[in-house]
Amino acid sequence: MSAAPAHERRALWLSAVGGALGALALVGHALQLQVLYAFAPGRPAMQVGTAVFVVVAALGVALRREARASPARRAGSYATAAAVFAFGVVVGLEYLLHLDLGVDWRPGHTGFDGPHPGRPSPLTAVAFAALGAGMALRDVRATSGAATREALCLTTIFFMFVSLVGHAFGAGPLYELDGSAVMGVALPTGLALSAIAVAALLERPREGLVRMAVSEGPGGVLLRRLGLTALIFGPLTGGAALLLVRAVGLHDLPLILALGNVLAVFLALLLLVATAVRMERTHDASEAHRRRLYELIEQAPAGIFVADLSAGYTEVNDAGCRMLGHTREELLGKTILDLIPPEDEGRLREAQQALMGGGVHTAEWRLRRKDGTFVLAEVTAKILPDGLWQAFVHDISERIELERKVVESRDFLQKVLESSTEYAIIAEDLERRVVLWNEGARRSYGWELDEVAGRDSALLVGPSESAAWQALHARAIERGTAEGNLVARRKDGRTFSASVVCTRMRGAGDDPTGVLVVMRDLTVEQRYLAEQEFLSRVGVELASCLEYGETLTRVAELVSGALGDWVAIDVVADEAVRRVRLLDRRGTEAPPLALEGRSSLQREEGHPLWKVIDTKQPLLLTHLAPDDQTRLGAQIDAARALGRSCASSAMLVPLIARGQLLAVMTVVACDGEPEYGPADLRLALEVARRAALAIDNVQLFQQSRLQGAVTTNLSEGAVLIRASDATIVYANRRFEDIFGYQRGELVGKPIQALNAEDDDVTPVARAGQIIDALARMGAWHGEIKNVRKDGTEFWSTASVSKFDHEEYGPVWIAVHSDITERRLLEEKNARALRDKEVLLREIHHRVKNNLQVISSLFSLQRERTQSAELKALLDESRTRVESIALVHEQLYRSAELAAIDFDEYLRRLLHAIRSSYGAELVDLEVSAKDVVLDVEEAVPCALIVCELVSNSLKHAFDGGRGKVRVAARRDERGQCVLEVSDDGRGIPPEFEWKRARSLGLRLVQGLARQLRGVVELDRGGGTRFSVTFMLRGARQGPESRGASSGAPTSV
Repeated sequence: MSAAPAHERRALWLSAVGGALGALALVGHALQLQVLYAFAPGRPAMQVGTAVFVVVAALGVALRREARASPARRAGSYATAAAVFAFGVVVGLEYLLHLDLGVDWRPGHTGFDGPHPGRPSPLTAVAFAALGAGMALRDVRATSGAATREALCLTTIFFMFVSLVGHAFGAGPLYELDGSAVMGVALPTGLALSAIAVAALLERPREGLVRMAVSEGPGGVLLRRLGLTALIFGPLTGGAALLLVRAVGLHDLPLILALGNVLAVFLALLLLVATAVRMERTHDASEAHRRRLYELIEQAPAGIFVADLSAGYTEVNDAGCRMLGHTREELLGKTILDLIPPEDEGRLREAQQALMGGGVHTAEWRLRRKDGTFVLAEVTAKILPDGLWQAFVHDISERIELERKVVESRDFLQKVLESSTEYAIIAEDLERRVVLWNEGARRSYGWELDEVAGRDSALLVGPSESAAWQALHARAIERGTAEGNLVARRKDGRTFSASVVCTRMRGAGDDPTGVLVVMRDLTVEQRYLAEQEFLSRVGVELASCLEYGETLTRVAELVSGALGDWVAIDVVADEAVRRVRLLDRRGTEAPPLALEGRSSLQREEGHPLWKVIDTKQPLLLTHLAPDDQTRLGAQIDAARALGRSCASSAMLVPLIARGQLLAVMTVVACDGEPEYGPADLRLALEVARRAALAIDNVQLFQQSRLQGAVTTNLSEGAVLIRASDATIVYANRRFEDIFGYQRGELVGKPIQALNAEDDDVTPVARAGQIIDALARMGAWHGEIKNVRKDGTEFWSTASVSKFDHEEYGPVWIAVHSDITERRLLEEKNARALRDKEVLLREIHHRVKNNLQVISSLFSLQRERTQSAELKALLDESRTRVESIALVHEQLYRSAELAAIDFDEYLRRLLHAIRSSYGAELVDLEVSAKDVVLDVEEAVPCALIVCELVSNSLKHAFDGGRGKVRVAARRDERGQCVLEVSDDGRGIPPEFEWKRARSLGLRLVQGLARQLRGVVELDRGGGTRFSVTFMLRGARQGPESRGASSGAPTSV
């Protein structure tokens, strides 16, 4: 650690001592205590002016005790130096020119009766002038300037030392002029100015004599030992000897001189012994330091070589010997030329010429080892002051090998990057210009590198996505990474969805150099998700079909709506092929005549349909040639019956269940639609698998459902109704129990007899509605109100479908489940919900009324007070209460008690605030369409808007005119962004709003934390506060509540 701080502390203490002596003198003058300003009776006193400027000088030195003082302290130090210098000069001019310039300050009697009893001594004036000039030259670093500063400070020390010696020996002429009417140098003045001058010297411990004095070398030790002893102990010892001589009454001058000589010799010997001991210690420390330095060089990991002017090695460390495989003795007999290959001798001469011109030479050299091999080394060489050559040699073989591996890895990564086809990897500079373009980018976009290099990357997205693209780029530069989904645009103008991850790239100085964009085409993924959703829907819808014909129709509808322009289903049964369904994308089914003529298809060699039937393998006809269209003549003729034009591509897929071919599904694209590919065929096969399973299940169900429906052990009530007259022909035991009849009582009764009147619909009308539905759709399912034998009414669910019974002919089978208890519970819950809504509305109404009472109390209290500040506080509190009351009023009026239309609420709130502040000239704008909040979100948001709008109306506008805008919207992450802005004067940059003491801004920050949101301030173009928080509905689920931003409207 440097010794400079220690000397700075000593300078501070010495300046404090000098200042304290001056302060004591001022206290002595104030209290008329001579001992404080003269120290001894009959000696000169420190005058008031002298004491004041002693304190000033001490303060100036203390201000500059540190090397890097602040500008304010530097200015204060220069000011005090100028004052001290001016004081010394003014007093000197008074003496030289016999003037009275007003420095003769004398608050009381000081024991001096001269013409100017308050004026300092001439020697004191010289000391002050020299000290002030030396302080002013504190920052002069030139050699002459530093010497001048030291000379000035030493001048002060010299004059004050002479006066102190005079006081010590009682030699009056050394501190005052005998016989003159001039004040002498006071003992406190000599001590104070000496201490301050020494402190001023110690402020620059690395310059001039002070550097030598504080040095740890022999010169510094000698100067401190002998110099300080001569300065301090010499006068003290001489003074003590003089007192001793006077005390014993000696007057023999030779004897006195002899005793003084003996004493001086004795003191000199003591000093020499003490100095010799210290210098010996210093020498030992120097030797120890040299040995440590030698050991450090020997143990250094780098080779250190020293050569003379003839290039012969004179010194080398162990690391250099190990590097080259030589012993020290072997190397010391060699020259530089012995260690380098002959072809590098020219380079050596050039390096020697460069070194002779001064500076350091660093280069890579091949050095010959003892075994003849070469080692690659980095050599840093320079010429030392004594003319020797010194070189630091580092073996860089491992580093070169590592660099080679790094380059290979970088090249490998570059190849991987360029060959990656799944991801588009694009590098951009800070101006969003494309600088890197891999193979995946080329495949995704269709652009070549030379077509996009240097161009704005905005061309990679659609015009509507340009702003989002720029925002992603800016967010990546700011935060390091950003990601999102965008609609990208290919070279041919087609668009596709893409997932984008942007990462900030940094340079060598850690500054951002651009953005690396990794983009993945989501087309395949989205298609897969859409296919899975479609297949799931197919499975669900087909699983609900219970009729064979209904199942075939539903298959055709699903496939024609998603896969082709039209679809045909040909059923294979008993070695015959029968066309059963033909449907187009519009849902139009072929006329019966179009199917009847070809209901039984004949085998035709080479026909695609028969290929699929024979092989049970799918067939993909990517592009239908004229021959293919001829072979598919039956399908095409039928398609023309639907008004379709020529086919362009087709897929024929077998429907197989339990190893049996049930049907063949033909899907055709027309009118130049995109041709089918393997992905389309895979989807068609998945649909066919599900369709075959559904058809097989329907066939199995038709075979067993009658027996299962009429079994007496069926847990649900089942009944068979003859379709011709709607009478009951069979009912199982469970059905009879539900309706309260005995065994066999229901047979022959009309089904209408079991139905109760519901909502003015008679049983006959209800039965007619169900019969119509059965005629149209083949099945009916719903809830129906029934009546038991004893007349009681109850509800049940019923599923009705058609069936051809071997005995009864066409019948309807109906399965009933009693749901009376469930309906009663639903009605009870409905009544409870209505009661709860009435109660909540009453609570909101009463809370609103109570808050209005509180607001009225604030208004009454305002009328009674005379304090403008209290009125303002009451107005603010009333506004806050009214904003909360408005929330409850909005809930009371709302159809939904749990949600508030925030747009309507903001309009009413802003009208109220503007009226409260009388700011009719301020335009208010609201933009919060379709933003819906619950009460726990609405109240904090209302208070935030109230505080920020009130602040704008109070502080933003000079002339009372302006515009305040309040906007709320929901972003893509489900967050609500609430913004309050104005076009007023804005908030000053120096205002730290997050630490504001005002209640309003503290409320805004506290309410934002309550919402788990963040508050941001934009000071550009007025003031804009934004609060962003996650909506409770978004936290509960994406479908719980939606909001979209609407166009702004004026209030």
